[in-house]
Amino acid sequence: MTVPEEPEWRSWKQIDWAHAGSPIGISDGVWPEVTWGKNNNQQAGPTGEPWVNSNGWLIRYARSRAGKREVWLKSDPPEKPETLEENAFRFAVIEAAAFGAVRPAWVPDDQNAPGRLRAIGADLQWLNTHPEWAQWDVPAQLVVISSFSGDEADFAGEVLNLSARLDLPVDVLGQKSLSIYRAALWLDSEADVAALRAFVQGGGLLICKHNALGGRLKPALHPRYDLFELGKGRVAVAKKEWDDPFVLAADAHLLLSRRWDDVRLFNASAIQFRFALREDGRRAVVQLLNYTLREAASPITLQLRRPARAARWHLLGQADAKALTLQQAGREWPLPPFPLYAAVELEYA
Repeated sequence: MTVPEEPEWRSWKQIDWAHAGSPIGISDGVWPEVTWGKNNNQQAGPTGEPWVNSNGWLIRYARSRAGKREVWLKSDPPEKPETLEENAFRFAVIEAAAFGAVRPAWVPDDQNAPGRLRAIGADLQWLNTHPEWAQWDVPAQLVVISSFSGDEADFAGEVLNLSARLDLPVDVLGQKSLSIYRAALWLDSEADVAALRAFVQGGGLLICKHNALGGRLKPALHPRYDLFELGKGRVAVAKKEWDDPFVLAADAHLLLSRRWDDVRLFNASAIQFRFALREDGRRAVVQLLNYTLREAASPITLQLRRPARAARWHLLGQADAKALTLQQAGREWPLPPFPLYAAVELEYA
């Protein structure tokens, strides 16, 4: 499908974010799917769950760098489109839209193309009935400090990717103040050390490779980090060089503590989500994306850190939302099955 006035397409690592026009075009996304290995078996990642090719982390990163400019994303088409499920072409566009980007639709040029394009158009029309969701902020407790350039770009990008796989929302340090976060992951050798010191002394956690701040060493509490107390906060210093972005992302999550997770999904497998909060804090939405393209075999439960007084279930393509039954004093909801996309709209007291 040809889209008029396409942006200038570049790799996310080659974009000059300060001077790029609008829209910004990212050329090296992935085709969103659960990957399959030999003998039609699902490939598993280091989590033991099916490995998911997702663009959520990349779109979140791009939006943090793009400001108010529109973000477009594309990837190479799948090698064997004839083997894909019918909903795969719809899902590629839905995924980008849910995370806040535009993806030009791609379908094979065959007799089914008109029907597939009509279905994609209907999905986008339905998603556009809630434009406010895309404007709400995604709260994060952890910020990554990196240049995302040179030799560090691939490693830093994989940390973001695997943080998303671990359901850990991560910001990239930009226009927001460092003080709003509970933890910072310092990947760069260059940073504002004075700002980092003030962050830690005010109660923050700094995760880094080399301790440039000092502090009082605490008894050994972590097999891969030495912990230092500084003011009201802590500095976690790696005992050896980082070489595994998954282990780093998992350690960052545990050092921060999972008690700050705004959302948890149980039995989610290959489902990813985007949790966004309205500015006044009274409304939120959890947008759910099912990369298997089929209803889950086991019941899925949504758990919240902050109790809500009401929740409504929005299923892709259905005009009317329905109320969900509250459990655990407004902290848990069993979710109905869904094959592609659904959203839980939350109302807080």
